Amino acid sequence: MPALAASLLSMQAAPRPSVAAVSAAIAAYREACIEGSFQLSPARGRVLRPGEPYNFLDYLAYPESISHRTIVKLSEPPSTYLIFTEYKQLQPGSIARTCALDSNSVSKREAMGAFLEGLPDKEVSPKWIPDMYEPIWTVNHPELGYSKQFRYREDGSTVLEIGMYPTSAAPMNAGTTKQ
Repeated sequence: MPALAASLLSMQAAPRPSVAAVSAAIAAYREACIEGSFQLSPARGRVLRPGEPYNFLDYLAYPESISHRTIVKLSEPPSTYLIFTEYKQLQPGSIARTCALDSNSVSKREAMGAFLEGLPDKEVSPKWIPDMYEPIWTVNHPELGYSKQFRYREDGSTVLEIGMYPTSAAPMNAGTTKQ
């Protein structure tokens, strides 16, 4: 019975992070991915070393198409990361770089609010494959230089991602999403 009790305790959800911590994650996403003004400091987080364990599934590309990826583990809230990716061997109309927030602490509702913020249109529908539902929403605005995606996984984590097209793929700190 003690093993069963320990198992049940480990399956209980971790305490919900504070509103301030979740707000900090959304603010980091805005600063890094929309405004291009994110400043990394030891108090805010750290860059993961190559090979350091992290589980990020890139929906936009195969691993061999990645030129460079930087992953920042934020200090608050726990299990929250910023992922900056640059791609190589670009095809016409493809995404040149992405910026994403991946978090186990930001709820679906909070992430969806951040996803919808600043969009010129609010008509968003989930990805649909016959007889299959995928929890992925995408808004594509190549004329504005970006594509935005929101997705959540079965483990409760959420991902907010912005992809920039080559014509708008200036340095991340230039506010290239034009929102």
